[in-house]
Amino acid sequence: MKKKRKRKDTERMRKEQVGKKKKKKAMNKKTKTEKKQTKTKRKEEEERKTKKTTNKKKKTKKNKNNGKRKEEEGEEEEEGGRMKKRRKMKEQERKKKEENMKKTI
Repeated sequence: MKKKRKRKDTERMRKEQVGKKKKKKAMNKKTKTEKKQTKTKRKEEEERKTKKTTNKKKKTKKNKNNGKRKEEEGEEEEEGGRMKKRRKMKEQERKKKEENMKKTI
């Protein structure tokens, strides 16, 4: 018959005078009570998350001026903010170049 391997308890290993490596391992290892605590914490967090998602309701803000703005700006509203800025900058550069050309002539 095989002999069962003796497993020393981590708390005992921490207290006893053991080699440095074994003591380090024991210090890093979690005890049975710590493992149970982490499991219960995880379960509680999951329960909280599920409760939050079920109770949340989406709130929508009504913007009265939104339709008017779209009519005034036209196509520019469809593109993102960066594209608008780039387009404006390019137009300004073109205008400056044209003005400089007129001044030289």
